[in-house]
Amino acid sequence: MWVETGFEEDTARMRRHGGIAALIGLVAGSVLLAGCGTVGPRPAAAADPPRPVSDQGAAQGDRAPSQQGGTTRERADRPNIVLVLMDDFSMDLLQTMKGARRLARKGASYPHSFVVDSLCCVSRSSIFTGQYPHQTGVRTNTAAGPSNSGPMGGWEAFDTYGNDERSVNVRLQDAGYTTGFVGKYLNEYEYVPGRKPVPPVPPGWSQFNVVFGSAYDGWGFDSTTIRDGGLHLVSHPAPPAGSPASVIDDAYAGRAIEDYALDFIREHRGGQAPYFLEVAPYATHSRVNAAGAYAGEPLFPAMLRDRVGGTRPGGNCGVPCRRLTTRDLPGFGDDRADNRPRRRNGRPATAWNTLRDRLPASAYVESLRTRAQMAQSVDRTLRKIIRAVGDDTVVVLTSDNGFHLGQHGLGRGKGTAYDTDVRVPLLIAGPGIAPGRRQEMVNNIDLAPTFEDLAGI
Repeated sequence: MWVETGFEEDTARMRRHGGIAALIGLVAGSVLLAGCGTVGPRPAAAADPPRPVSDQGAAQGDRAPSQQGGTTRERADRPNIVLVLMDDFSMDLLQTMKGARRLARKGASYPHSFVVDSLCCVSRSSIFTGQYPHQTGVRTNTAAGPSNSGPMGGWEAFDTYGNDERSVNVRLQDAGYTTGFVGKYLNEYEYVPGRKPVPPVPPGWSQFNVVFGSAYDGWGFDSTTIRDGGLHLVSHPAPPAGSPASVIDDAYAGRAIEDYALDFIREHRGGQAPYFLEVAPYATHSRVNAAGAYAGEPLFPAMLRDRVGGTRPGGNCGVPCRRLTTRDLPGFGDDRADNRPRRRNGRPATAWNTLRDRLPASAYVESLRTRAQMAQSVDRTLRKIIRAVGDDTVVVLTSDNGFHLGQHGLGRGKGTAYDTDVRVPLLIAGPGIAPGRRQEMVNNIDLAPTFEDLAGI
């Protein structure tokens, strides 16, 4: 299995030689020890996951701040960094994104890129910190769980175990970067009128435009902005049903996230300080409310312009929608008996997951196509970001996890160790990055040390 052969060796090698930066072919700047700054002390908490330590064996937070990052390079040697983190984006959709394919040709692409866990909050916590789930203490999407020693997951676990203080954005801000966040943050970091107040601002963000979870449905959500040291709400109501398609599309969550991102880039490009920006659209995650924002909404709500009958009669899938079939879903229709693990004695064990939705093949094809339509808004945002940033910016495109659509005898979902769920795209382009495919195996915990290496800390 990939988790047992080569993975640890590749990860250790990248930790010694600058994470992914050691593999992307940087022209300027020395390659520093990776991992520094992604670990450190955390406040005492109810639950007590193991204290993360550096490769040198000492908790890095024990060093004085001036020593933690080494010597910071000059601004001219430190690029801006934009991370576009998609949601539940599966590899079968990459063919549908023209902007992403163009980014791959321009920079480095990693066909062997994996996540530490195929669940949103768990994976995102590891991206922020460069740490495994057993180190972050974030093991699932929600705080509630069987543990009596503290929260199991979600924002509460991330905050309780001190991960917000050791996130990569904190290190970058301390090193002089202007830091911005736009879009989906962490599960259960929520504002619910009358039930949950506006949460506190996490440390290390110069601008923090979180779009809250009702954006899963595409329309009718709240977002935030920092003012006077606190978060302030911005309301984005859904236009009335029957409004012109252009009006409804202008209120789409992906459009709001795009506007926030482009505003941040335009404000800070060319400034004296470099910037780090994470852009986290909700696409291609399914809606979560049964009713949806409007009557008859699909499970995967794309902008109206990309749906069947929008700008194209058959829908805008990036490629002709009719070309997307079960042939694009390797492993579709496999007998589940072929995928059952075996015990040491050779006897079959319980299957990995239960099949919850027994659907015809046409239903999975429909989901594949509507997900492709949903991905087009992300692709347009990506292209606009690339045009806006200029030549002094590293742009990274990846996802928090993949998604399965009927492969391996499963239904629709994620959370398994199958390739569909743990393999994600990773595309990186920017100054000094040689174009081409890389064959090394990489992991999403390598992103944080790579960003620090690019920043010279």
